[in-house]
Amino acid sequence: MGGGSQDMYLNQMTANATQLPVFAGPTEGTALGNLMVQMIRAGEFKDLADARASIKKSFTILECNPQ
Repeated sequence: MGGGSQDMYLNQMTANATQLPVFAGPTEGTALGNLMVQMIRAGEFKDLADARASIKKSFTILECNPQ
């Protein structure tokens, strides 16, 4: 959700409404996703799972669970 991922109230309400966990990561998720696709294509990451693991190690990812 871009910058909206910083709004923990919105994240919690989304988790509650969907009954699914919500993971709030970097605010520039769209740009980061674009970069990861390009890096996979260039061979810097072997696949999507590898790119996601790198993001998880590089950024704080907050989790909101349904209440």
